[in-house]
Amino acid sequence: MQLDPESAIRTNTCILIGRLAPSLGYNTKRKVLVPAFARALKDTFVHARVAGLMAFMATIDIFDVEDIAKNVIPCVSSVLLDKEKYVERYIVRTLF
Repeated sequence: MQLDPESAIRTNTCILIGRLAPSLGYNTKRKVLVPAFARALKDTFVHARVAGLMAFMATIDIFDVEDIAKNVIPCVSSVLLDKEKYVERYIVRTLF
């Protein structure tokens, strides 16, 4: 569903995965969450990118330090250069 042509479906899929994350098994979390949220961060639809950021933030306690350093930070760092003001405001409001 993250490849659906409808942007709202892609966005809501990311939100749903983020909400289901706590109930997933350990191995499933490691294999599914980072790629799913990373895909959302690369989406052309602004709200999907924000949903990816929100999902990472909502589930950050699920990841261990190694996963954060190797997988999460590189994904999120690319969004720091996002030219869309909505994404930029969300990042600034969240980080500061």
